[in-house]
Amino acid sequence: MEEKAICEPNQQAVINESVSKRMYDMSITALDFGYIVSVGCKRFALPNKKALIEKLAEYINDPSGTEMKYMNNGYQLDAL
Repeated sequence: MEEKAICEPNQQAVINESVSKRMYDMSITALDFGYIVSVGCKRFALPNKKALIEKLAEYINDPSGTEMKYMNNGYQLDAL
């Protein structure tokens, strides 16, 4: 069985159910200039909606790989 998550208006990403069970809880807080995203015990500041969608899609599509990327290098937001 597959779950569907909406990444952008009129665009859907298909997520394997076994992958989604390994994801941590997430919350998003909108600020005047950007967003604070909490994933598990980690918090990230993202500068705009484009960065928010890109990082969430990356995590939703590959939670384990995204966690390893963060643990090894951290997020390089200057590349956005």
